[in-house]
Amino acid sequence: MITHPFHKHKLVYIEVPKTGCTSIKWALRHLRDGNPPPRPDRHLHGWYGFTHIKPEELHTKYAGYKSFVVVRNPYDRFRSHFDSMREGTQGWDKTVLEFAQGFRESKWFKTPHGKPQTNLIGRDL
Repeated sequence: MITHPFHKHKLVYIEVPKTGCTSIKWALRHLRDGNPPPRPDRHLHGWYGFTHIKPEELHTKYAGYKSFVVVRNPYDRFRSHFDSMREGTQGWDKTVLEFAQGFRESKWFKTPHGKPQTNLIGRDL
């Protein structure tokens, strides 16, 4: 689980890729920096403040914190992942159907962008 804690505010954002997390981190950045950059940019993906924890550690590590996560319709999230791959991969020629047919066996299914949301945040958030 990728978390972005804001200790001063007792708030933790739980990140799920392909659910608008770049925009959410951009909007929340003012909690740390005061003024976010004028628009989301690539630097937010390596942004300060994230930690990796196991889902079962959430309530102990951040006891007393408010936490939130944004999830997305799995089909829309999959399509967003496909569109990102098509736009960002040189020589990409797969159709969405071809991508879907081999997805569970592919390396993409094992990345945070392709894993099911419940694998990233646990089943009992």
